[in-house]
Amino acid sequence: MEFQDNKSRRKRVQREEIGSQVLADNLIGEIGRLEKVGEQAERTATMYGKMFEDIKSTVLKVDTDALNAKKQEFADALEQQTKQVRATVRTLKGVMWLLIGMLFLVFAVTYCYLEARPCNAKYQQLEQRYIQLQTEIQAQQAAKPAKKKR
Repeated sequence: MEFQDNKSRRKRVQREEIGSQVLADNLIGEIGRLEKVGEQAERTATMYGKMFEDIKSTVLKVDTDALNAKKQEFADALEQQTKQVRATVRTLKGVMWLLIGMLFLVFAVTYCYLEARPCNAKYQQLEQRYIQLQTEIQAQQAAKPAKKKR
């Protein structure tokens, strides 16, 4: 007994063949698409490699002339201020030495003056004391009665 199964087997085989063919076409298409993606990735990798090589070989140059000019200007200003401070300190030292010398000279002149001339006040005080002693002595002599000689 033959069944009609035979007919459906052919259809199934035909369908399998068609499915296999579609699957093969799809796989071939996917492989082609993956090859294109791989080629694109390779081009991208090459481009990135060149970019990285360019970045490595690139030297950044910075214009430092303006910065150097400002640095020099600052150094000059600082040096001028330092000179002004030093001049002020030297002037103050000179004034202090002159003041010390002047005080020394004033003391020396005063000493010499007092040594060369007697002090009027001291002289007058001693003279008054002398006169007072003279009057006291005369008063004592006048108050004592004269002793008779035997």
